[in-house]
Formats: sequence, structure tokens, C-alpha cells
Amino acid sequence: MTMYKNLGSSDRLIRFVLMDFLLGFSLSGIDLYPWLANTCFMLFMLSMYLLLTMLAAYSPLYYLFGWDSKSAESVTPSAPSPQ
Repeated sequence: MTMYKNLGSSDRLIRFVLMDFLLGFSLSGIDLYPWLANTCFMLFMLSMYLLLTMLAAYSPLYYLFGWDSKSAESVTPSAPSPQ
């Protein structure tokens, strides 16, 4: 099985912004709310998943559901032919 890239650039940008927010909240949330340590750990793990899928441009969940945001970006509308 070969792993082909199934994340487009806009999807990777959204993952970066979401990962940055989750990582910041998870790391600062441990100091602010020690009773939320388990939740902060789960947010940290989710942000690491987003980071790895963003860097690899491959999402196993997209493969599982059959989604592909990279090929959707490469489709360009054809220009009308001059007459």
C-alpha cells in the first residue's frame, strides 16, 4: 500500500491554525486549571495528530472515509474555446 497525499494546502493551513490553538490551550491550561490535566493531555495529543498529518499531507481518517481535499484543489475550470 502506498501512501499518497490527500490533504490540500487549504486543509493543511486550517490544521495548522487549529493545532496552534489546541497546543497553546493544552500547555497553558495545565498551569491555569490543574484539575483539567486529562483534558489538556487529550488536547495535546489531538494537536500532535494534526501536526503529523499536516506535515505528511496525509490523513488516515480521510483515507478511511474516502475523502481527498488535494485532488479537489487541482481541478481547474476549463476556459471556453475561442470561436
